[in-house]
Amino acid sequence: MRLRPAGPLNSSATVPFCGILPAHHALADLDAGRRERGSALPVVVRLPGGLGLIDEQAAARVPPDRRAGTELGAVATPVPPQAVVRDGRGPAAVRAVERAQGAGPLLVVLGAEPPSGRAGGTSAPHQERVLGVLDVAAVARALDGRS
Repeated sequence: MRLRPAGPLNSSATVPFCGILPAHHALADLDAGRRERGSALPVVVRLPGGLGLIDEQAAARVPPDRRAGTELGAVATPVPPQAVVRDGRGPAAVRAVERAQGAGPLLVVLGAEPPSGRAGGTSAPHQERVLGVLDVAAVARALDGRS
């Protein structure tokens, strides 16, 4: 693979802090959060066996009167483990994209967020956060210089 320097990113290419939502949260809560923030970013859900992404078509089919009783896990599609990247830098990231190519069209990139109010050197656990949900083919093309 031939790498080339990345150009500047515009604000639509970046993802603000986004946590991983528990599967038991209600779809109505997600709707309220989206109305409040005006955002329809991909939603990552912690499922019993790993991570999932909200299937927007399935979520749209849930009638308004059922959304408060419908858990996010009921409308989430599991993300294969090889499509989840926890080390998004350098050669490890390139290897992760190579592995993800056969797992599906999307790649979930995670990072660590230190606990709020804590200094960097504490022994408290870090929370995972979603850095992005990316199209695997587009990432592979960019890494190969064919974007």
